[in-house]
Amino acid sequence: MTNKPTFLAALLRLSRAIPVLMLVQTLTFTAYAQAQDAPKANKQHSISTILRAVVGIRSKIPKDALSAKTLGTEREGSGVVIDATGLILTVGYLVLEASEIEVIRPGGIKISAHFVGFDNESGLSLIKADKPLKLKPVKLGNSKSLKPGSRVMIVSHAGMPPVSAAQVISRRAYSGYWEYLLEQAIYTSPPHENYVGAVLFGEDGQVQGIGSMSVNDAIAPSVQLPGTMFVPVNMFKPVMLDLMDHGRPKGPDRPWVGFHTNELDGKIRIVRITAGGPADQAGLKPGDAIVGLDGKTVKSMEALFRQIRKRGDAGVVIPLDIVTEGKGDIRVRRVDVHSQSRYKWLKIKRRK
Repeated sequence: MTNKPTFLAALLRLSRAIPVLMLVQTLTFTAYAQAQDAPKANKQHSISTILRAVVGIRSKIPKDALSAKTLGTEREGSGVVIDATGLILTVGYLVLEASEIEVIRPGGIKISAHFVGFDNESGLSLIKADKPLKLKPVKLGNSKSLKPGSRVMIVSHAGMPPVSAAQVISRRAYSGYWEYLLEQAIYTSPPHENYVGAVLFGEDGQVQGIGSMSVNDAIAPSVQLPGTMFVPVNMFKPVMLDLMDHGRPKGPDRPWVGFHTNELDGKIRIVRITAGGPADQAGLKPGDAIVGLDGKTVKSMEALFRQIRKRGDAGVVIPLDIVTEGKGDIRVRRVDVHSQSRYKWLKIKRRK
C-alpha cells in the first residue's frame, strides 16, 4: 500500500492526463479505501482519528427566521470536533437560527446539541453536544500555509465517498450574494459533493478549512473548473473565545444593507430584499441595479462590498447609485441606506 503523499501525487499526475470528470470518478471510487488504510498523518492525528472526529449535523430552523427563505428550515451537513468537551466547528449557515440541532456520531448515534456562537465575518459557527461524544478532537492548523498546489484531504460525514483527495487550486477572495466577503478563501478541486461543513485537512492531519460552497470557477473568475470553496480556519481562531463566551465576536459590526444581489457581465442587480430591513426602508426593490456608491462606479459584488465596508461600522449611511429600468426610461438616482447590524436581525437562541 502506498502512503498518502504518494497516492495524492499519483492522482495529481493523473489529473493532467485525463478529463476532470473522469478524475472525479476515479477519485471517488478509490480515495475512501485508501484513506482507511493510510498510515498516520502525524503523531497526534491518525486517519482513524480524523475520520471519527468528523460528525454529521442536522438542524431545524423556524419558518420566520431571517435565513429560512433562502436556506430552508431543515439543513444537513458536517462538522468537526475540536475539543474534548464536545465543541464542534462547522459552517455557519448550517446551524444559523436553529431551534433544534442534532449531532450524528460515527455509527449513526444521535446526540442533541446546542448553538454556541456565530462569526458573521468568516461565516463559521460553534455548536456543542449536550452529552459526551467520546471522540478524540483534532487540532486547528495554520491555513496560511496552504498554497496553490498543496495536497489536501476532504472529509464529510455522509456521501459516497465521505473522503476524497484534492488539491488547492487558488487562494483569493470570495463574494456571496448575502453581503458576504471572505478574504483568501481556499478553492480546491476536484469538487466534494457533500461540501456543507466538510472538513479540509492538510497533510499534517490538522484542520485547515470548513466547506462552504460548490463553485464552477475554482481556478480563477470566469475560468470553468468545478471545485469547492473552504473558509480558512485562521479567520476563526482569533474569535473562538469570543464565540464561546459571548456568542459572537466583540467589537463593532460591519454595515448590513439587507439585500441579496447577483452579478452578471459587470452588472450588479438586487434579487431579494429583507422585509423591513435597511434596503427595504430606503425603498429599494428587486430588479434595481447598483451601478455605484457615492458616485464611484462598482462593477462587481466584491467591489461593492469593499466600498460598503470602507464607509465605516454598522449604522453608517450607504449612498448607493441605483438604476431603475422602466419603459425606455433609464435613470440613475441616489438612495441613502441607513445600515444596521446583521446580528440584530438574526433569530439566534444561545443557551446561557
